[in-house]
Amino acid sequence: MKWERDPVTITADAALAAGSDEARNARDEAEDFLREILAKGPVPVKDVNDQANALGIAEKTLKRARGDLGVKATKSDFDGGWILSLPEGGQTSPKEAT
Repeated sequence: MKWERDPVTITADAALAAGSDEARNARDEAEDFLREILAKGPVPVKDVNDQANALGIAEKTLKRARGDLGVKATKSDFDGGWILSLPEGGQTSPKEAT
């Protein structure tokens, strides 16, 4: 472990807030991506994950964005894979609706 010689010049709250801004920006990007890719209808989970990965969107961030938007995952059929879709009514986040 290496210690710095200079004293800390910001508060713990300021340090935590700076980190949360970066996380929020990443989540905003992921939400925008989901709105765009799901705008025309359901898309296979694998396709969404592959495209998000190609854009550098972390899996954890994508999952949080899915939750924030209320994205629904459903099984396409017995042998089919999972698909994602926006909630009925479109692209409104459950947090924004309240």
